[in-house]
Amino acid sequence: MWDRNLGTVPIADVAVTDDGLVVCAGSGRLEYWRFALDGTLLDHDGTRVGWHPRTDGRVVVYHDGTTFIAWTPGAGSETIPGSPVGNNATGVSPAGLIFVQRQADSAFQGGVYCGSVKVADYRPTGIWESHDDGSVAMMDDCNRPAWSPGAGGYAHRAADLVVAEAAEGGILIYLDGHRRILWQGSDTKWPRVAVRGETVAIVCWGDDGLRVWGGTRAEVAALPLDVPPVVVPPAPAHLRMCGYFFRDRSEDPYIAKYGGENPAAPGTHSIIVDDHGLPAEPRADGSTPRMIVGVGQLLHPQMPTWWDRVDAVYVAVEGDPRGLADLCDLARYVMDWRRLEPRPILSYSGAELYTGVLRREDILGVQLYAARGRDPVADIRAQAAALWPRLTAVPRVAIIGQAYDRGGWFTGEQCAAIQPVLYEVAAGWPNCTGLFWFSDSRTGGTRDHEEMRPIHQAIWAQVQKNAAA
Repeated sequence: MWDRNLGTVPIADVAVTDDGLVVCAGSGRLEYWRFALDGTLLDHDGTRVGWHPRTDGRVVVYHDGTTFIAWTPGAGSETIPGSPVGNNATGVSPAGLIFVQRQADSAFQGGVYCGSVKVADYRPTGIWESHDDGSVAMMDDCNRPAWSPGAGGYAHRAADLVVAEAAEGGILIYLDGHRRILWQGSDTKWPRVAVRGETVAIVCWGDDGLRVWGGTRAEVAALPLDVPPVVVPPAPAHLRMCGYFFRDRSEDPYIAKYGGENPAAPGTHSIIVDDHGLPAEPRADGSTPRMIVGVGQLLHPQMPTWWDRVDAVYVAVEGDPRGLADLCDLARYVMDWRRLEPRPILSYSGAELYTGVLRREDILGVQLYAARGRDPVADIRAQAAALWPRLTAVPRVAIIGQAYDRGGWFTGEQCAAIQPVLYEVAAGWPNCTGLFWFSDSRTGGTRDHEEMRPIHQAIWAQVQKNAAA
C-alpha cells in the first residue's frame, strides 16, 4: 500500500481506472493527478481554476463560480448549461454521464440534472453517487453513520466499503462488519473512496493537507481495528442455543422503521413469534439458523416443511399460571392435530416462574431484565443469584435476556455492558440450554444500539461450536 500528501488543496475526488487511480482536487485551483497502482505519479496538471471536482477517472466536472465545466484530460473542456447552485458538481457515472446541481432558469428550478433532465431535488451540501441509469443517491451521513458509534461527520460508500470521519479525529473504514483505522488526526475530514476489483483508493483532507491512500482489500483488512475484537470464554457444553427475538406483534411501527426481518442477525436460532416473521435465510457461510416458533405459527401452511428446523414452541403468558398451562396444552394439541413431531415448550412468564405447568423435556424461560438504576450489571447479577436456588431442580432453563434500552431507561453503553453478564450467568447455570436476547423485536434494541452486536457475535461463535457438535 502507499500513502501520499498532495499539498494544501482541500476538496478532492478519487477514481480507480484500468491502469491506475486518479485524484482531482480543487478549492480555487483545480489539480489533477494520475497514479499507477503502485503509487508512481504518471502525470499532473494544476493549471485550471475550479471548485468541488468530481471524476470517473476520464472526465472531471467542476465549477468556476459561474458555470460548470467538464474537462477531459488531453481533450479539452466543455461548458455545461445552467448556473451552479450549492457547492457540488454532483458526479460522473461509471459510463461518463455528467450530473450537476444547477439552476435551470430564472425561476430557480434548482436540482440535480443529467443533461436537461432533473433527477433529484436541490440539496445545499452532500457527497453523491451517480449511476448509469440516470439516477443519483446521496451517500454521506452528516450525523453519525448507524454502523459506527465512533464515526461522525461525512461518510461515503463505494461497493462494500464505507469511509467516515471519526468522531475523535481521523478516518475510519468499515469492511466485513468491522471498523478499521486508516488515519488519525484532529482535523481529518471529507473522505472519499473508490473501489475497482481488489483495488481501493481513498482521499481526505487532514492536518497535513490532502492525502491519498492506495491499496488492496487485503491491505484494508490488515489495518488496525477501531475497536478490538470482542473475546468471550468458550461456551460450556450445556449451552447450545442463542439468538434474537425478531419481532413482536404489538410493534408494527417497528417493522416499518427497520424494514422487517433481520436474517443476518447472529445466533444459532431465530425466534419467530408473530404473523410477520419468516424463517431466516442461509447466511453467507452456508449456515442456516434453526427456529423457535410461537403457537400461532404452528398453523402456518408451510410449517410441516419447516418443522425439521424447529426445536421448541414459545409460549408466553405473564401473571396467570392457569393461562400459561392452557396455552401449553393448546400448543401440544395443535402439534398433534397437525401431525408434527412433538417439540418442547419454551415458556415465558415475566418476573414470575411457573415451573408446575411444564414437563421434564420443556424449557423454563427465565427473564433477566435490569431494573431502572445506575448499575444494571450489578442488578442482573443480583437477580441471577436470587433466582438460582429456585432453578436447581428444573431440568432445562433458558435465559430471556435484556438487549434493548427498555424505552430509554439505559444507554447503548449500559445495554452493551449487560450482554457479557447474561452470557456469564448462562454459562454458570449447568441446566441452562439457551440464551435468547430480547432485542430485534424491540425499538431500542440492537438495531438502535449496535454496540451490542459484536458481543452477540462473539457469544454466537462460541455457542455455535456446541450446536455443531
